[in-house]
Amino acid sequence: MTCEDNNYEAIKILKETLNELIKFIRFYQMDRKDFIPEVWDYKDILPNDLIKDILHCYLDSDIKPLHQPFLIRWA
Repeated sequence: MTCEDNNYEAIKILKETLNELIKFIRFYQMDRKDFIPEVWDYKDILPNDLIKDILHCYLDSDIKPLHQPFLIRWA
């Protein structure tokens, strides 16, 4: 088994482990400036349709999210 195979397996396991928790992250409420430095490196563990939808919403504010975003939390 190569290092690349180990990385693929680790990413696959992490993706399966976090799958149910991803829906609780409020991606749509993130500042657009934070998306690339905070989220992009983890795109391999996020559903492809979610990443695509987030990018569409960030690029065009008239587009409504396909995924059900949670209500905004006010601190």
